[in-house]
Amino acid sequence: MSNTATALVMLPIAVAVGAEVGVSAMPLIIAVTMGAHAALLTPVATPVNLMVMGPGGFNFGEYWKFGLPILIWWLVVAVIVVPLYWRF
Repeated sequence: MSNTATALVMLPIAVAVGAEVGVSAMPLIIAVTMGAHAALLTPVATPVNLMVMGPGGFNFGEYWKFGLPILIWWLVVAVIVVPLYWRF
């Protein structure tokens, strides 16, 4: 399942959870979209990763080496910035 399809499946769930808990659904929607686009660890995660693998001369292991620090930074920003900008 692609990251776009996963976001489409999870977005209604995030909205329903926000309504059920009684908080704004916007931070949950932003978390789903950021999580869906954080596919940085494998070349098969997104078509863009596959397109740059061949011409760039990358192998499978290099996606972990460069993707993991970016993913950790992405997580820190999402956990800190999203609740500050989009209030629950």
